[in-house]
Amino acid sequence: MIGNSQLDDITNDIIEAHEQLGLPCEDKTHLAYIITLLHEDKHSHRHISDEEIRVIKNAIKTIPSGKQRVLLRALDNTLFYLHQHCGWQLPQPQNKKLNDTQLAWMQLISLQAHDTSRLYEGYLEDRHDFLNNRPVLHIGFVTVALSIEVAPLPLAYWADILNRADAIELYEQQLTLVVYHQSKRASNTQQPNYFTRYALTPFTCRLLLDYFDTKEQKVTTKGLQQRLNAYLSAAPYYLENKTLSQWQHCFQQIWLNEYELPSILLLDMSQPHRHVAFHPNSSQAQRGHAISNIYDQDWHQPDYSTFSSNKSQGWPHRDLLKAIKNQPSSKWKALLSEQFSTPLAWHHDNIVPTILYFFTYDLIQYGGVKAATLTVSSLSKYTNIYTTLSNHPLTYIQACDHDGLMLWATTLYESIDSEGDRWLIYNFLRFLPQLSVTEHFDITQFSSPFL
Repeated sequence: MIGNSQLDDITNDIIEAHEQLGLPCEDKTHLAYIITLLHEDKHSHRHISDEEIRVIKNAIKTIPSGKQRVLLRALDNTLFYLHQHCGWQLPQPQNKKLNDTQLAWMQLISLQAHDTSRLYEGYLEDRHDFLNNRPVLHIGFVTVALSIEVAPLPLAYWADILNRADAIELYEQQLTLVVYHQSKRASNTQQPNYFTRYALTPFTCRLLLDYFDTKEQKVTTKGLQQRLNAYLSAAPYYLENKTLSQWQHCFQQIWLNEYELPSILLLDMSQPHRHVAFHPNSSQAQRGHAISNIYDQDWHQPDYSTFSSNKSQGWPHRDLLKAIKNQPSSKWKALLSEQFSTPLAWHHDNIVPTILYFFTYDLIQYGGVKAATLTVSSLSKYTNIYTTLSNHPLTYIQACDHDGLMLWATTLYESIDSEGDRWLIYNFLRFLPQLSVTEHFDITQFSSPFL
């Protein structure tokens, strides 16, 4: 089983790989789900087969909510990362989808074509004026010059460089810029500090040296974006404010057109980790790695002094329905993240209410398989099964045993006579990935599903 720390590292890397290209990416929870499914098949070689992808997609299809769409996008994000950054071989149909991803990146760059022309012409005018009149050095001008003359890097890299006076090095008689690879890895303190060298032009080297002499306060990525927006909104640029990825796409468009850089080389120039990496010191052997998280307890320890088998636990999913009842659906996701961001703990004596809570949460956030957003009345109908579930508790220990879980599900399903109630229970059981619901329950005699 893959460890939590390693899983966190991989999901962070996938998100970073997309952020550095300004591409959308799903969040860590959904990426982790895909990584866990991939990890079930031990890969001795960097290769994924058609069958493995089919199995993963079939597992996603068992989820009874619109979360399927999100997980399919997370699968594409993961496969793109494995192919582009880790050199994995993918089936031919999937390679075509990766080409679509790279095409989407090029389309995002082309959307900035108009502003890019004004940006480049403005920079040439600005540079000429700077050389003739030597105005007060502005961090926005330094960033534009570096992005146009050195590399079209994300602003997060330029923020780091502008905070390091030792970023310039003379290496083999060449002025170079030391660009450290950025990583959100949970275990990054144990990793060597890899970096890539970029060639500096004499002009950008002089700008950086002068900037370091100004001893400005430390700049953040957000602060750099704000100051760049302010600088490029004035003469001679007159550009509107842009996001971090939009500014990078602007500079990438310059390298694509003005320098006639091929797209594959542009991809390399935009991401330092795609180059040969150096690190200043040989890494020390890591010793004593402990297996983490194996003793983590994610359920409530029973208090035997106060334990009562008749103690009522309640149904927390009703709090979700109550919270959204009088709210427009456009505010539901924000409401969930604000008021229900902390996951519920698992109760040892009955985990069914917690499962129903997560089932309801997913239906609110992702909608159904067919409808992207469900009405409050539909949500109430689909989750009203708690009245039936109250007669079928499931202990934490029983749920950890596949046979015990299957016996509980079968007993629950067969105890229901109503066709409609059976469909509701069937969709609820599909929410449990450990169950092979479609193989064990015959639903062919029923009409189409509600969701």
